[in-house]
Amino acid sequence: VGTMDLEEYVAGVVSHEAYTDEGMEALKAQAVAARSYALSVTDSCTKSIGNSTMAQTFTRDINDRAREATNATAGEVLTYNGEVVLAMYDSFCYNDSDCPDATKSGNTYTVTYSKMPNVETHTVVLNDSSQFGRILSGQGHAHGMSQLVSYQMAKNGDSYTDILAYFYSDGVEISLLTSLSGSSLAVADGNVNDKILFLFPS
Repeated sequence: VGTMDLEEYVAGVVSHEAYTDEGMEALKAQAVAARSYALSVTDSCTKSIGNSTMAQTFTRDINDRAREATNATAGEVLTYNGEVVLAMYDSFCYNDSDCPDATKSGNTYTVTYSKMPNVETHTVVLNDSSQFGRILSGQGHAHGMSQLVSYQMAKNGDSYTDILAYFYSDGVEISLLTSLSGSSLAVADGNVNDKILFLFPS
């Protein structure tokens, strides 16, 4: 139905997936994760990706701060041994079958997350009370980056590189895209007959 540049798509994902009133460093981390996830799932734009919560969602109504975060990290992806990482992320895993060990004690939520791609486990703590109202059952899978904890980290002064290093495996690097093996990405909108082609810069 239309075409969209890679960075426009990423800005649309950040606009829809993130709370864009949060710290810019967290939004930058979200942009890098979203870009990496899209390229990994589509095998460098040779396969389609769903516009759904089973993958990642985007909107054409792009927020200015989401665009700023996307522009600041343009072309940056997470790689491991030269391959783009499936940079999974969630809101926060609590009261969900995917994180049965999650606990709350006073004003602290503690849960075990898995770093990607090597699935090393580590303890993630959320104690920023401004995020508690955003914790919803079924909004987490405890793999990769927790968005709510990334907001907490940004508020505490961590950079987007610090945030990404915390949530993804040792050895994961931030790399700059130089080329893609494919030229476009088909994004299904839940209806197989309603696809949007996203064109990527060569």
